Amino acid sequence: MSGSEGRLALVEAAPEEGLGGQVAQAITRATQYLATTQHALGYWQAPLEANVTMEAEYVFFNRILGPQDFTIAEAAPAEAQAYWDSFRPTEPPP
Repeated sequence: MSGSEGRLALVEAAPEEGLGGQVAQAITRATQYLATTQHALGYWQAPLEANVTMEAEYVFFNRILGPQDFTIAEAAPAEAQAYWDSFRPTEPPP
């Protein structure tokens, strides 16, 4: 990764390329970034960043609804469970 990781970098294109050149360069750079950060098994992993609103909603809904203790198999038919199981990696990430 470059030294500018995590920083906003402006897309610069030659004046004759115009907006189309800037868009093409931005797409190329975004694609390259995603390709370099993708795990060999095909997923991306990053720390979850959230604000206090998500935590407040969690506390609020647990207070109103009570703690929920159920599995996806209890909440959805077997077909839905099989569908979601198809997204699980065959081996755990390192």
